[in-house]
Amino acid sequence: CALLGRTEPRDLYDVHYMFTHRLADAEAVSYRLGEKMAYKELDPAALADVLTRKQDTFRRLWEPRLRGQMPDLPHLDTVVRETNRWLRQSGLV
Repeated sequence: CALLGRTEPRDLYDVHYMFTHRLADAEAVSYRLGEKMAYKELDPAALADVLTRKQDTFRRLWEPRLRGQMPDLPHLDTVVRETNRWLRQSGLV
């Protein structure tokens, strides 16, 4: 939900990190996602293209906001591609 409600690079980084390090799985994430999104008045269909819509902002803020926090900061394009793939494969979009 944070990816839909905010445009903070750290939110995208955290989602990507959790998925690539297997700290979250689709079942755990989707368990109450619809309910939470309804409560926050967010459209679940918007999750399918959220990274594309916000990519310009992520691109502008990725390095300045995260470089000092993450010594091995992955390239934004890689993070977007892998996160979108995980969302599709997990059935969340």
